[in-house]
Amino acid sequence: PFSDVRDIASTRSLIEGIKQNSIRAIQDTAEMLDPNSLEQAAKVILNAESVRIFGVGASGMVGKDLHSKLMRINKNSYFSTDHHSQLTYAANMTPRDVAVLISMSGKTPEILEVLSLVKQCGTPSIALTRYGKTHLAMHADTVLYISAPEIIMRSGAMSSRLAQLMVIDALFTAVAHAGYETIAVNLEKSHEIANAHRITNDRNYRFE
Repeated sequence: PFSDVRDIASTRSLIEGIKQNSIRAIQDTAEMLDPNSLEQAAKVILNAESVRIFGVGASGMVGKDLHSKLMRINKNSYFSTDHHSQLTYAANMTPRDVAVLISMSGKTPEILEVLSLVKQCGTPSIALTRYGKTHLAMHADTVLYISAPEIIMRSGAMSSRLAQLMVIDALFTAVAHAGYETIAVNLEKSHEIANAHRITNDRNYRFE
């Protein structure tokens, strides 16, 4: 088990192996990502009253990234790393919202529990998951497939996390493109307020 950290000949081979796995995961995911599904997901998100994001563990970190991006364009979105909180905002969804469910395996119990609530609420669903006939892939309305060359018993999510983030970047960019006229104003405001908190040459900092 855990051959990703056990079977390493040298630090150089470690670096090369991680690089190659990361490149392969992104390339394979880009080839697998269906443009029509991406456009459909972006359209649903753009028109939804709110975006409810669900993910646990490493997929939760990916969900947080999407949440942060949606805040920049003033899109009403919900995300929490606490599963009980996720269940709370899942139970209160309506058909006017959209649920984004993230699970690399497609069989995470917490996410499948949320998916059941999503169906009960009649809410459109978008899944980010690996290719295959998993419960999540088969029952979500729109599926964005992810590929990652990782072993089952691994030390932690590596290339799969990068592949998920690539899909999140593509999804966010598609949303921003579809609603550009309005979203550009929000992006400008977000940039200005964040830029005010960056270090400039006018400030003197001493570290001694």
